[in-house]
Amino acid sequence: MKKNLLLLIWTLILSGCATTDISSIDGNWIDKETEFSKIIFTKSSGIIWMESSDGKSKINQTKKGNFVTINNKEYPIILSTKKDEILIGKRVFIRENNSLKKQFQGAWKNDKNNIFIEVTISNGGILWDIKKGENKPERYYPKKTEQGFTLTYDNEQLFFVLKKGYIEDSKGLKYYKVKS
Repeated sequence: MKKNLLLLIWTLILSGCATTDISSIDGNWIDKETEFSKIIFTKSSGIIWMESSDGKSKINQTKKGNFVTINNKEYPIILSTKKDEILIGKRVFIRENNSLKKQFQGAWKNDKNNIFIEVTISNGGILWDIKKGENKPERYYPKKTEQGFTLTYDNEQLFFVLKKGYIEDSKGLKYYKVKS
């Protein structure tokens, strides 16, 4: 199994989809699927370090590739050639700034129905405070979907997707970013 995985990784590298050059890896990355698990890569004295909930680990750079050891288990690290995704073991990570939750973060308003949505990030999770008219805001904990977020509002399951310059819900309502 381990040989098959290494063969797959080398195939990706040779086909140009991935690279062993991880010099541009610095920064914050989050799990692409959940957008919750966070890892941070830093460089110090020529050594690249990865910090996660499991602690801080040195990235081992060898001729066979890059690896990180977590809990006595070695995981290969592959960076996409576009440098926007990284594969660690079987998990794909994206730069935090490219995440949906970062793109949704901020204040949004639907003028037609007087609905105000404040999207914040707290402890890695995403919170939505929704206020209709003069009512008090209600807090929601939306679930990430492939293209946006979903939550139950007013006894209805709604889906929210980001379009060019606005958020649109599954009822067709558009929410525009409030200038700060």
